Amino acid sequence: MAKKHHHFLAVLLLATGGLIILTPSYGWKLRNFLTPAPVTGSTGDVADLSAENAALKAQLAELTAMVGQVSSTVPGTVRAMVYSRYPLNFKNEILVDAGSGMGVSAGKGVFYDGNLIGTVYQVFTDGSIVQTIFDPGFRMPVRIGKSGIDALLQGGTEPMAVSIAKNAAVQPGDVIYTAAAGLPYGLPIGEVNAVSVSANNLFEQATVNFSYDLNAAQAVLIEK
Repeated sequence: MAKKHHHFLAVLLLATGGLIILTPSYGWKLRNFLTPAPVTGSTGDVADLSAENAALKAQLAELTAMVGQVSSTVPGTVRAMVYSRYPLNFKNEILVDAGSGMGVSAGKGVFYDGNLIGTVYQVFTDGSIVQTIFDPGFRMPVRIGKSGIDALLQGGTEPMAVSIAKNAAVQPGDVIYTAAAGLPYGLPIGEVNAVSVSANNLFEQATVNFSYDLNAAQAVLIEK
């Protein structure tokens, strides 16, 4: 009985080989019939779905951050996301994802939480570098308080309003706002913290309080 079984298998293999050699189409049909059908939902399909799901979650996180920090669109501005600076959280400059392709140009003002935080320093097609008021090289004419007292905003780790006339009635809590050509007039920058006399005894100067933490900025507005 065993011999008959072996003979049958041998005949079947020879017949299959003959079909593949002499009539390839029948041979492939037989091969496909004997080969189990692939199972749907393969590893590749699962990987594609996982990648798509991760991409959608990332887009949702981006939109949530943008809406949370820049809740409304101001006419004449571009909304931009701030690239992460972690773990080197230097505040002197930030990189954003809006460039010349979205109408951004050098010298334009950049705003966060309703305050001017700097100006566009360098522009690329799809991004820009912003020089913030925390950069030691930043300088900008400003005005202070209801009387519009002239001063110069001097950037740095702790920005200061300097070159204030000695007889000026600057008080803690007075608003410091933009007064430089090329920028919208009267936009807030910060508030006077403490007033002192300059080292040369010729002017007054003031430290500045800010209502925001720049390291927390994930979205900003940029002038077009």
